[in-house]
Amino acid sequence: VYQFIGRDGGAVHAGEGFYDQMYLRDGAYQALSLAHAGYIDEARESIDHLLGFAKPDGQLVSQRGQLDANGYGMWAPVELAGLSGDIEWLRRAYPRIRAAARWVMQARRGENDTSSPFFGVLPAALADGENLWAGKNHIVGYDWWNLRGIGCVAAAARMLGEEAEAREFEQEFEDYRASILKALERTGLGFIPPSYEKDGTHWGNLEVVFPTPLLPPQHPLVGATLRHVRTEFGAEAGPKGFVEGTIQWTPGTGAIHPYMSQFVTNTHLARGEQAEAVDGLYAFLLHTTSTHGFPEGVYWRKREAWGGTVPHLWAAALYVTTLRNMLVREDEDANGGILHLLSAVPDHWLDAGKNVGISGAPTRYGTVSFRVEAAADELALHLRRAPGRSGARIELHLPPALVARGASHRGRPVASHDRVVRLGADFEGQGEPVRISVERQPPGKPVTFAAAVAAYEAAAPDLMRPIPGVLPAPPALSSEQDCLTLDLSKVATTNPFDGPFRVSPAPAFTGLAAGDLKAGGIPFRTVDPAKNGGKGIVVLAGAQACKDLPVEAEIPAGGVQGKYLAVLGGVTGWAPGDPGVGEWGAVAECVVRYADGSRSVLPWIPGRTADDWLGAPHATDVAAVLQGSRWHLNVLVLALEPKPIEAVVIRDLGTPPSPVVAAVTIVR
Repeated sequence: VYQFIGRDGGAVHAGEGFYDQMYLRDGAYQALSLAHAGYIDEARESIDHLLGFAKPDGQLVSQRGQLDANGYGMWAPVELAGLSGDIEWLRRAYPRIRAAARWVMQARRGENDTSSPFFGVLPAALADGENLWAGKNHIVGYDWWNLRGIGCVAAAARMLGEEAEAREFEQEFEDYRASILKALERTGLGFIPPSYEKDGTHWGNLEVVFPTPLLPPQHPLVGATLRHVRTEFGAEAGPKGFVEGTIQWTPGTGAIHPYMSQFVTNTHLARGEQAEAVDGLYAFLLHTTSTHGFPEGVYWRKREAWGGTVPHLWAAALYVTTLRNMLVREDEDANGGILHLLSAVPDHWLDAGKNVGISGAPTRYGTVSFRVEAAADELALHLRRAPGRSGARIELHLPPALVARGASHRGRPVASHDRVVRLGADFEGQGEPVRISVERQPPGKPVTFAAAVAAYEAAAPDLMRPIPGVLPAPPALSSEQDCLTLDLSKVATTNPFDGPFRVSPAPAFTGLAAGDLKAGGIPFRTVDPAKNGGKGIVVLAGAQACKDLPVEAEIPAGGVQGKYLAVLGGVTGWAPGDPGVGEWGAVAECVVRYADGSRSVLPWIPGRTADDWLGAPHATDVAAVLQGSRWHLNVLVLALEPKPIEAVVIRDLGTPPSPVVAAVTIVR
């Protein structure tokens, strides 16, 4: 449903809001997930749209400077042709993907020095997923994807009878893969890093076995990479490996990335590691909304999704494809194609009296339908596949709780061993089911989604405990004479109307009144930058252009006493949704320093007492009182102790977001 909501005129967008545009990498997975769900015509229409992103030199690109889209664009049409059997459509698409392949062949030959660590691989480029934006790194995932594309174009040439071109691209595939492996060997790591320079966060480097194998699933590099991301990858001072069953993304940010974890889950599937694959599916489902929307990233300490990314449709696509692959997936070995059924499913899906299966599933070996019915000591496999395009052996896999003790079809024995039942390439399944005698193993710890949810809830942080002294809304005033506006002129740092975060041209607080104003029923006084050297608001240190701004601003209060402190601000620039630091996960704090040396502290907690100035107001413990075009300000209210106040201090806590204060009032 989400895929079709985000599909605009055939173009598959990655989401609504922030991701309401075409990304070839997302779109390829999205289109093929439609095919996996049986929507072949819709997938074909969407892939036709993807192929429209070809440049005159043949490169397929949607995000300038990023090189993986070219590989996705070669892979998707060939994969769809395999699922649909539509050779004539592939023939029409072939010139574009052949041109993309020739672009790669030229692009990876830019380095002439055979001793270079980057000989034979693509040039340095910026990388979104790997979080390497300087354009100085050689990205392993870019090579994997363009290698995959070359292999797909070779397969397409074979399908179309272009034998000379097939041999050319097959040789290019082998040469290119050898260059990648040589470059990986030179890193000395023993696992596959995001870039050959060893920088970045894991992303495309994990797509080496899934969606199609570029190395054998049991290759030492694959196993070492899985161990690294599952148990070692993390920030120096933080947790190592998976968190909540999910891979970390740029660990210093405190984020996990549920859908990227499906690259790992599908690799476990291909390796026959059922427990890890089932755990990966359940961990993926844990990080969804109540309406089954997937986020992009999640700040795991707060269990808060990245702003503006829900529902993320690459994630939705990977859910469809992962579940499909758990039920039915293609493979091949030296003896030909293999169709795997139930590569990994939870034990309880085959409890006595239950059944599991799939209907009308397109595969590279034809359309397949099957159902496995479970009794106490027997399974019955009902299978039907379309004749004429099969040619693949069938392997039915049993979950860990079941062991096959024999199998038969129409009274004749069928090969089975331990947890695998094997059927020949000519088996089409019409008529009688395959009957499998099974022995059920003693039950262990239940692996169910309900158990996963219970464990997740038991470990939930107390995110919504009350913040001492904070009022969610401004108090009603008996008289404005009870209010004292503090003077921010000496601590203001930027101009609210011209690059408030020191970037220009950029959005600004256009329309914010300079001078006396009322917000949330409380009088405030803002500083007019025209009368204060171009400075009108307090913006403290943060990321990018704000990194050298002051880390705190001290506003004298002159010994006044009050009932409440009201701060017009409660927003931040840069890094929306940052997880913050300390017990509250705060990005800043407002400290009331009393004359006797005691303090009251109001932590700025993203989602509670602060939110991003450009986004829709959503902080729960403040009142959004002023809004303009693409900006807003909140009022934070703190109950005060009945004693003289020396100063109010706004302090950044060393996180990327820059806190903003426009005015401060003490209500007496």
